[in-house]
Amino acid sequence: MNERRRALLLLSIVLLALPVLSTCSKTGRGRSAGPAIVAPDYLKGVIETIAGQFETENKIRVRVIYESFDRVLARAEESGAELVLIGDADRDEYRRGLDSMIGDGPSSCPFRLSLIAAGRPDGPSCADVRELVDDAFHRIVMVDTLQYEGRLAKEALDRARVWKKLKDKLILARTSLQLVSYLKTGEADAVLALEVSLREEKGWTILARLDTDRRIQKRLLHCAGVTVASSYPETARAFLDLFDSRLCPMYKLPGITRNTEE
Repeated sequence: MNERRRALLLLSIVLLALPVLSTCSKTGRGRSAGPAIVAPDYLKGVIETIAGQFETENKIRVRVIYESFDRVLARAEESGAELVLIGDADRDEYRRGLDSMIGDGPSSCPFRLSLIAAGRPDGPSCADVRELVDDAFHRIVMVDTLQYEGRLAKEALDRARVWKKLKDKLILARTSLQLVSYLKTGEADAVLALEVSLREEKGWTILARLDTDRRIQKRLLHCAGVTVASSYPETARAFLDLFDSRLCPMYKLPGITRNTEE
């Protein structure tokens, strides 16, 4: 009889523990479920750092979906994300798409994105992007011109009148994440990238900044918003506050303040 009671007691304990164990496995070490975020892949390094800090401080798990820039809004709509981070906010189609998705909720402060040529500290150096045509640079990597970052880089190289001269040296990465891997492994003498995509990486230095005219600079803005369909609006806004405090001061635009109207 005692054996039977012990067996029943053990079974009861296991059955009671199953929901708790299941919840822990789903949310990650006892952390509560939190917002889903869709962001451009060039922000991966920065967002992973911020998400790690947010999860540690709030015990809330954040799920981040990285997508190529041109697919961010569509992916956010498909996945029912609570928070959308988007670049090129001055382009009408993206501004309209973001506005309709976040409604009247608060949006992140816009910040400036800058294009740079980056390389290893022990690699060849240059004082101007036009010097990339020199023989010291054999392999230069940029994102494919079918992608957002690649189009911006090509426009800047055209402006410097070196695009045609560099074409034979260029390796086109499919995504921003692949571009970063070229820099990490030392397979490239230089990469042309958005500075923010390399901010959390180590072992690189700025070789030169790509000169962009006012027409291009006007487009290099970044905004974010909490979606009207968010299941975790307060948590999403808390993440957005941390995102702003960590990143916006580095690229803040003068005379522009965050919209906090509800």
